[in-house]
Amino acid sequence: MQSKKWLQNLDWYLIGAVCILAVFGIICIASALHFNLGEGTSEVYKQIVFFVIGLGLMVVAANVDYEYFSQYYIPIYFINIVLLLAVFVLGNESKGATRWIAIGPLTIQPSEFAKVMMIFFLAKFISLHQSKMTRLDFFLKLCVISGIPILLVLKQPALSASLVLVAIFCILVFVAGIDIIWVRNVAIVAVPLIAFILFDVSRENPLIMDKIFEPHQFNRILS
Repeated sequence: MQSKKWLQNLDWYLIGAVCILAVFGIICIASALHFNLGEGTSEVYKQIVFFVIGLGLMVVAANVDYEYFSQYYIPIYFINIVLLLAVFVLGNESKGATRWIAIGPLTIQPSEFAKVMMIFFLAKFISLHQSKMTRLDFFLKLCVISGIPILLVLKQPALSASLVLVAIFCILVFVAGIDIIWVRNVAIVAVPLIAFILFDVSRENPLIMDKIFEPHQFNRILS
């Protein structure tokens, strides 16, 4: 009966989409490594194992009472900060970036946990102060609170993860009912800024972006 209840809580359309994406990704890895480069199939099998483990964790997560964990939103925020700071002390450097912490045979990437923790914290924090969403001082407080983990992730450097955190912040404050005038004002500043960034990174001799971003981040932005 318990297993039946667990299955009823699952979003089968979401699971189906995840499975399709995962299988497509595994096929691409097999094509790139095994068929094109002639390497063994160990990496392909490893991805399949991770996929199966991920599905199991997805089922467990779907049946976890998130309301229970949301009441600990403040400790969750500080745990997130501690983990991101620990990267700079205990982290392993690879290819010019320090993003991972080795715990025995396992390696964790705190920036991945930061995405979930930020959702937990912001969702609960905003819901407790819903009436303040139209106030500028509260919005600025949200920006500062969210900006700390974002800057720590960007410092690793992990540009893509930091952009995901920015997207999480923007989506949550928008859904929470931010004043549309602020959205307009931010767009007035953000759109020209993004256009300048794209223009500058595409130049042979960038004006200032080469002092902010790493060369491999240029390629990601252009892509």
